[in-house]
Amino acid sequence: DHYFCLKLKRLGFDIIRVENAILLHSLGNSIPKSILGQKITVTNHSPLRRYYMTRNRLYTWKEFKKDFPEWYKEDLGRFINETIKIILYEDRKLSKLRSIMGGVLDYGKKVMGKKENR
Repeated sequence: DHYFCLKLKRLGFDIIRVENAILLHSLGNSIPKSILGQKITVTNHSPLRRYYMTRNRLYTWKEFKKDFPEWYKEDLGRFINETIKIILYEDRKLSKLRSIMGGVLDYGKKVMGKKENR
């Protein structure tokens, strides 16, 4: 979790990455693809998950951008890359793009907590 790790780093803790750790969870329906000989993974997260990922990502950027500018630039690149993959390869494109926009708008309105059905 980026927010948790960045907060710990800000407090002076070191973050240790364990390369061979295995976490079993299902957040999407990841599908490996090969495009022009390059392997990519399409995550197929649900539209609701895309909403939360976007809204919470923007909050995390605001909180940590100044302290960790390199991380911010890398994560901005990941966000752009994920959005391009949605447009090019995922199902339910329009629903996911609307959810991303909803996350941006709710972040701007300072809406946090559980997303209400609208």
